[in-house]
Amino acid sequence: MTTRTKLVEIVPRAIHLPELPRAPPLAKELRRLFYRQGCPHPVDEMKLSHHLKVIQEIDDRAIPGFVTSSKDQRLLSLAQKHGCTFMSSTSAMTSVLTHLHFLLSKGRGVNLSPLSHHFRHQDASFAPSAVKPISVFIRPVAGGVYAIDSDPGIAPAENQILMDLGKILEVMATKEAHEFQNLLPNPKADIPSTQAESFNFLQIGQMIIRSQIDAFDESTGLTLDIKSRATTRIRYDVKNYLKHRAYRLKFMEGPTESYEKEMYDMIRTVFPKYAFQMRLGQMNGALVMYHNTSEVYGYEYITLERIDEFAFGSSAMANKGFTICSSLAQIVFEDAIRRFPSGTVHVSTWYNSLEGYMEIIVAPVTNDRGWYEKQKRDISEDSEPSDNDCIRVELPEGAVRLRLSLSVFKNKETMFETYEFGANDDIQVQYEISEIPHAYMPYAMARWGDGYHPDFFTFASKP
Repeated sequence: MTTRTKLVEIVPRAIHLPELPRAPPLAKELRRLFYRQGCPHPVDEMKLSHHLKVIQEIDDRAIPGFVTSSKDQRLLSLAQKHGCTFMSSTSAMTSVLTHLHFLLSKGRGVNLSPLSHHFRHQDASFAPSAVKPISVFIRPVAGGVYAIDSDPGIAPAENQILMDLGKILEVMATKEAHEFQNLLPNPKADIPSTQAESFNFLQIGQMIIRSQIDAFDESTGLTLDIKSRATTRIRYDVKNYLKHRAYRLKFMEGPTESYEKEMYDMIRTVFPKYAFQMRLGQMNGALVMYHNTSEVYGYEYITLERIDEFAFGSSAMANKGFTICSSLAQIVFEDAIRRFPSGTVHVSTWYNSLEGYMEIIVAPVTNDRGWYEKQKRDISEDSEPSDNDCIRVELPEGAVRLRLSLSVFKNKETMFETYEFGANDDIQVQYEISEIPHAYMPYAMARWGDGYHPDFFTFASKP
């Protein structure tokens, strides 16, 4: 009989740095979104002159680059000041939190009841791209502080156009037409600099998280995450995105060519991740920009409460889940550096829905090159990997396979199946991390084009 440890939940605490610049305001024509929530605005209503064809001409130097947590000196100073062991950005944390949500909720799917009859009774499980295994690096930085960096993988890019567009659309949403035009190269002028980036910081126990704030609305004071969303036709066949540009969103509801279809896909692929991002960044909602890589179809403001309703069932479950999952994430990271305290550690996680526990692979990294932002990468957060594109490789020397299992109690009653709860219910969690002794632990890696990425892994005993 194994003994499980009662989880002590950690209450997040915001860290305010008044000297940092505020996020840029939304473009004036986008501010009406807050007065018509829950309904996308077709682009012809917005009277915007932006056209995505111009992005091919924008100089990359006009767009701020990403600074990973292991290279962020300000984040390191904050971690040391507040006595934190780990520091991270939301991009590295949210995937880990999402997998822990699958474990905590016992694989509970999404809530489709607010959708129309076209999708209300469709598949409510999370899409394969949402549940695929993910990996992060834990890197020692200085003074006993470790950085959590995302693993960019090694595969070449097929979705480069979507990543480029995401960066450009974030800028476009906060620029008036004439300001955006100034970003186009002019051989007689210097490259214009964009507004300094804005960040929020959150401390969760021994972790400090940095979140970029994309925009705010001057009239309401709401802070926003800007999301670009290519149509499903493009995202599921991004290699051939040019041939799908004729696909248009024509209807609000319906099984095809509709904003509702895009919403259904977002719910199953990225809504839990969005909800965690916004809580880490203390944001109010997301501005979604629907496009086909050549033009923007429309804009929609989606509140955090609405995302919670679809992804978790309610904000009460989302808030409790965020606190529990964040506390569990710290335990996973602490266990990893306890096993390999002297260098960089690679951690992969995956929710085993058949057995009801989380698989964790912890491996020491030799000759760590540090984090790098690949110029080309073809693994999109919304891509649908093929189950057939797998090879089997052996784990690195010294790798450890772990099982994280939970016991969940609702009002002192053990939960064996998927469950729901309200704000007044008492939820308690006990956890156990145990090592799985396998002498031979191959795992499969999804093959994308000519590269490989650790997307799907399975385990077997040595034959």
